[in-house]
Amino acid sequence: MKEITIGIRISDGGLEFFGTEEVNALIQQGYRVSRIEPDQALLEEVESDDEEEGFALAGCEITVTLDGPA
Repeated sequence: MKEITIGIRISDGGLEFFGTEEVNALIQQGYRVSRIEPDQALLEEVESDDEEEGFALAGCEITVTLDGPA
């Protein structure tokens, strides 16, 4: 069994996906996806007009569980 974190990061430079190549490589080796679970939101601190801290959603992570080849 393997657990891989996949997700997306959002920035001024655009979208960046991560972890999908590793999952796809394992699937090609005969692994099977057995579970997909939400992991965490990625937050970025942003400037605010008031004294409170501000945050913006900057992406998310998802955990993919794969079972080994038969």
